[in-house]
Amino acid sequence: MKGDSILGIDPGKTGGFVLLSPGGSILRKERMPLVGDEIDLNALGLMFYEMSDLVRITFLEKVQGMTFAHGRRQGTSSTFNFGKTYGILVGHLSAFRIPFELITPQTWQKQMHVGCSADDAKVRSALAVMKLFPREDFRATQRSTKPHDGLIDAALIAEYGRRKMTGQCL
Repeated sequence: MKGDSILGIDPGKTGGFVLLSPGGSILRKERMPLVGDEIDLNALGLMFYEMSDLVRITFLEKVQGMTFAHGRRQGTSSTFNFGKTYGILVGHLSAFRIPFELITPQTWQKQMHVGCSADDAKVRSALAVMKLFPREDFRATQRSTKPHDGLIDAALIAEYGRRKMTGQCL
């Protein structure tokens, strides 16, 4: 039997995973496991194995091929690597029979950025996550000085999914 937790995933090599309880508490948060510049498939598989019985549904950010990223043209190699990472995630979710739903950034941001006025989406996300989870540390490591964007987005995606599953989203 599947659990009742919600998993949010921000894909990409700088992405993250956040597992929420039905009440909205963070049970687990992880950065994308890497070995050098590549995804650590063993660590990723172990993580999905450990969470597979806990997760009711996963909300995975739906991505598309990006020609431009951060105001500049993204190369073919970067686009291919991002797509490869996305495929690895979908493959692991399917292999571990973890149900998932794709959600566009625009959809979850529209709900989760309410009341956060800033020009930059990353800043709005940081403000939103601090309001929702004021006691959580979203830095990549203890030595990091700034929050990890992948963990922040994964937490907001998970909270969006939790609200959707409980009928709280508009």
